[in-house]
Amino acid sequence: MGLPREGRENHKVAVLPPLAAIILVSVVWVSGYYSSQAWRAPRLLENVGIEDMEYNGSALAARIKNLGEAPVEVSAVYLSGSNGDAIAAGTLLNPIYINPREAKQVVLQIPSNASLKLNTAYTVKVAVSWAIENILPLHLQYFILGRSTGKSVEITCTFSMQSSSWMYKRSVIIDNSRSRENLRDYQILVALDTASLISAGKMRSDCGDIRLADSDGTTLLSYWIEPNTCNTNATRIWVKVPSIAGGSKKTIYVYYGNKSATPVSDPFGTMFIYEDFENPPAGILDGSATYSSTGKWVELTPAQSDKLGYLSYTKVPTNPTGFYAKFYFSASGGNGADAVWLGAYDSNYVDTEEDVVNGGYHFTFDEWQGRIAFTKSTYGNGNPIAYASQSKIDDGRWHLAEVYFWYNGTAACARIYYDGTLKVHACDSNVQLNVVKGQGLIVFGGRTGWWRNWHRVRGPLYVVKYISPEPIVNIGPEESP
Repeated sequence: MGLPREGRENHKVAVLPPLAAIILVSVVWVSGYYSSQAWRAPRLLENVGIEDMEYNGSALAARIKNLGEAPVEVSAVYLSGSNGDAIAAGTLLNPIYINPREAKQVVLQIPSNASLKLNTAYTVKVAVSWAIENILPLHLQYFILGRSTGKSVEITCTFSMQSSSWMYKRSVIIDNSRSRENLRDYQILVALDTASLISAGKMRSDCGDIRLADSDGTTLLSYWIEPNTCNTNATRIWVKVPSIAGGSKKTIYVYYGNKSATPVSDPFGTMFIYEDFENPPAGILDGSATYSSTGKWVELTPAQSDKLGYLSYTKVPTNPTGFYAKFYFSASGGNGADAVWLGAYDSNYVDTEEDVVNGGYHFTFDEWQGRIAFTKSTYGNGNPIAYASQSKIDDGRWHLAEVYFWYNGTAACARIYYDGTLKVHACDSNVQLNVVKGQGLIVFGGRTGWWRNWHRVRGPLYVVKYISPEPIVNIGPEESP
């Protein structure tokens, strides 16, 4: 049996691709029968139930299977504790339609203050109504005349996630003693040697049995394993920790060693911002910015004159005020202008440019001026706080951009890396007010002038919280759960 499987506070329910069962569930099957039409097809309605569930640290996925001969509609999902107290509820704006002999999955977002625990019983209820088809038999097929919803029922099941299903665990000690700041929903990077564990037969080859739990050893945490790092001596596991007190150490736990578990690595529930561009981005596209479903990127500007394009997010990291951002960008296709930038803590992105901020800071990759810069300028081509010369920014290749930014109470500091090389490291003692207040936006921008290039960003693009000095992470010896 596997540990269960972390987006949004309005608790929307959505269909997910099928996930393998990892929770042993006790299912109460329900049946329905529609008898008001003598000409109905035989056994129109039969059994429907919850086939399996997964919890990933921030969302609960329930797989609903319709074993009957008539379609059903799922309209809501509810989760409660063993004492009957409600934990989460989600109503579908558009009910999920499940055909006979078909299974679909619905997802309930769990509030961040209500993470589920191991070795604890929970109850899930799914509201189902029979989608009655007005049908006539026609040459052994059904001719649909219309549809109306019939009797509503609730499918109920209880489940418990057992730590004993995992053979091994290790403590992960997070040392935040060098900082006085209390951290909230902070992304910690855990580097684990999974290659040796896999070769020893202690871990699945896809790292799918990894789970992270909070200090109590039972509250599951949302985590994400960076692609192409499983089965290496430094597998990169990001885990979102609800709270880390300043000036202290905190212990969380990593579990592994369960062959029946399935992967629940979840970047969307773990990272502050995450985009892989397999689908349109969660951020807001504005100006000339467009999403390419074939290229799997956002084109901020086409290779046309006087274009401004933005991909924005209406939130910024606080507790702490600082972040680490990683993304890929490319520029070319024209005659060398102007720039791609990351903006942080701006009040608004309207009319902002690479060197024109609106209350925040910009981190620019500017092919026109041939430089990488940390700036709070308010006019075009203005003087930056610090910069480094850089040629061939617009060579059409995908370049890796990494930005560290932090506010220590007296100064705002930044480090900018380009293709893995540190280019800019500087601080601003006259800190922008939006940073002090912890407000504004995160924006990825692109611009052309009379000279023009296309400017694109692709994933993995992510932003996590960051403080300097960072907490130190150490992994303890292997032990039994």
